[in-house]
Amino acid sequence: MLKLYFVFFLTSILFGSDNTEPNNNSLIVYDNIALVHEKSFIHIKKSNKKILYSNVASSIISDSVHIELPDFVTIYSQQYRFNKLTKSKLLQAFTNKEIFIKDKKAILLSCQNDSCLVKTEKKQIISIDSNEIIFTKIPNKFITKPSLIWNIQATKDIDSFMEIDYLIKDIGFTSKYILNLKNDKADITGWLNIDNRSGKDFKQTNLFVLAGDIKQEAKPMMLYQSSRNLKTMSNNLEVKQLSYEGYHLYKIPFKVNLANNEKTQIKFLTKNDIDIKRKYKSTMSNPLYFYGEKKHKVMQYIHIDKLDEALPKGLIRIYSKLDNQTIFLGENRVKHTPKNIPLDIEIGNNFDITVKEQIKQRTDTKAYSDIDIVYKITNSSSKDKKLEILIPFNQNKVYKIKTYKKYRVIKGRYIVFDISIKANSSKKFEVNYKHNKTL
Repeated sequence: MLKLYFVFFLTSILFGSDNTEPNNNSLIVYDNIALVHEKSFIHIKKSNKKILYSNVASSIISDSVHIELPDFVTIYSQQYRFNKLTKSKLLQAFTNKEIFIKDKKAILLSCQNDSCLVKTEKKQIISIDSNEIIFTKIPNKFITKPSLIWNIQATKDIDSFMEIDYLIKDIGFTSKYILNLKNDKADITGWLNIDNRSGKDFKQTNLFVLAGDIKQEAKPMMLYQSSRNLKTMSNNLEVKQLSYEGYHLYKIPFKVNLANNEKTQIKFLTKNDIDIKRKYKSTMSNPLYFYGEKKHKVMQYIHIDKLDEALPKGLIRIYSKLDNQTIFLGENRVKHTPKNIPLDIEIGNNFDITVKEQIKQRTDTKAYSDIDIVYKITNSSSKDKKLEILIPFNQNKVYKIKTYKKYRVIKGRYIVFDISIKANSSKKFEVNYKHNKTL
C-alpha cells in the first residue's frame, strides 16, 4: 500500500508528505504487465525540494511513470530507489559509529566477513562476531521500500490530491476454462488466473483484466487514458465484459486483494447448455512424396458453432461423465476468439477410427507423376461418424485430381473429403493425382 512519508536526510532536505492512504486505486492486468493507478492526498510546503513516494512495486518500469500534481508544483527529475537491507550494508554504514553489544555502547571500527573490531566504553578494542552487534535504527540514507523520488519546486504550501500511473512487470493473467460435456450439450466456465510476482501487495483495489495482444512499444499514455475512462463503467454482481479499442476488458465487480507472490483465481464466464458437435479429422501424406502405405490417427474435436461472448486465449480442460463417474477427456489451448465465431477444441486421438492410405499404382518420369491412392476408413465404434480427410495438394494446371468423391479446397493447399461412415464398418475411395513437371 502506498504512503508518502515526511522524511529528513542527513542533508536536511525536506520531503513532501501525506496523511491518508491512497484511494480509488485500480489495476489493469495484461498478459505480462499491469498498469497501476493510485490517488493520494499530499501535503507540500513551499520549502520542500523533493517528494518521496514509497512502496511502489519493485518491478516498476520507471520510465513509464505518469504523475499529476497540483498546478503550483513543478517536477524537474525523478529517481527510483530501493536499498535492500543486508547485514553487510548495515555494518558498512555503521563503521566508526555507535552500536550496541548487548546493553553496552561501543564504536564499530571495522569488519571482515563476520569478524568485527569494536571500541568499548572503557576504550578497549576487542574482536567480536558480527551477530553480537545490535543496530537500534536504520540510517536515513537507506530507503527500504521501493520508492520514487521527485525533485520539485513548489510556489506555495499545498494540501491537495495527486494521481500516479505506472507500468509494472512480473504480473499477468492467464485464462483457464472447464468444458463439461453432456451428450450434445456442454457447460463452460472461465477463470482469470492472476499471478502477482511484482514485489507489491495490492489491497482493496479495483481490478480490470484486458485480453488481447497489445503492442508494448506504444506510448504508455494510451494506457493511462484508458485507465481514466474506466471510471464510468457500471458495477453489477457479475464480471463485466466490454469491447474496448479492439480488446476485451473484464471488470471485476468487487475490490480485490492481490498479495505478492500469490496466485488468485476469479470466475468470469459461465455458459450452460451450449450446443456442441463432435468432429473428426485426419491429415494424409502429400501424394507427390508418398510411397507404400501408412496408417493415420484421427483427431477428435468438440465443435462449438458460436458463443455470444469472446474467449481470451487460454487452456481449456474437457470433462464428461460415464455412469456418474467424472472422466477427464483432455486439454488444449484456445486462441483469442471473438464472439459468434466457430470454435474447434481438439481433445486427442480417437481410438475407434483409423484411416489407411495405400499406393495402388504409381508412375514417375521426368515429365510427370501419375499416382493412384486408395484411402480406407474403419469405424469400430457403435455410432455413425462423420470424418474430414485433409490431403495437402494444390489443384491447378500443374496438379490434377480425379475422383468420384466430392471434395472441397481449404487454405489454398488442402483438398478435403467429408466422409460419413456407419458404425462398425469400413469404407474405401480412390483418388488419382497427376503432376506435370514440364509446366
